[in-house]
Amino acid sequence: MKKIMVLAFVFPLLLISLAQAGQLSGKVTKILSGDTLKINVQGKEWKIRLAGITCPNLRQPNGQQARKLTRKIAFGKRVVIKPKGMDRYGATVGEVILPNGSNLGHELVKAGLGRYSRTSPK
Repeated sequence: MKKIMVLAFVFPLLLISLAQAGQLSGKVTKILSGDTLKINVQGKEWKIRLAGITCPNLRQPNGQQARKLTRKIAFGKRVVIKPKGMDRYGATVGEVILPNGSNLGHELVKAGLGRYSRTSPK
């Protein structure tokens, strides 16, 4: 219980410091769904959810296609994350900028596999 309380206190502080720095950079190590991925930043794995974008869940129509496109575009690449906050599960919510300067979320929307969402994932 103490560990959870400490983590609940430390992670927001860490996120605030990253947001003040403006970004973090790491290699994409896993694609969980079209709008959720994991990156490695200096040996630490971060779960990232796309800010302002939502994709179908894996079991919904086009969910697997969204995941495949995210894998094709981002897997194994060094990306820049512009943090916007945290979701209720502790994932960092942010924009994912690809090596060519494009925004991953925008690419998913252009392909018809994601849509803009007024609220970030919760």
